[in-house]
Amino acid sequence: MRNNQRHVANGEPAKQFDFVIPGISSLLNERQAARVLGVSPRTLWGLAARGEVPFVRVGKTAKRYDPNDLRAYCERNRVISTPAVSAPQDPADNHFIHVNHGGHHG
Repeated sequence: MRNNQRHVANGEPAKQFDFVIPGISSLLNERQAARVLGVSPRTLWGLAARGEVPFVRVGKTAKRYDPNDLRAYCERNRVISTPAVSAPQDPADNHFIHVNHGGHHG
């Protein structure tokens, strides 16, 4: 069976999926999910290992990621930066210690 055809029924090649489970067809592999987040696959692996990014285990080692989970991770970790505001300086906080180097002792 060459030509990437799995089965032939009524003279037509079978479709890749004969049925659809909502959400399953959109699962991403590790490389794709890492690209979506803009991180390396190794960083994604760490996020998944710490439970920060959920995944679906396929077989013993393969992981798949739901794009909705990646979106939720991004939302949970969104940081809105604000301009840095300096606290007013209190002159009483300036403590100076005088050290005498080479002076007279005694």
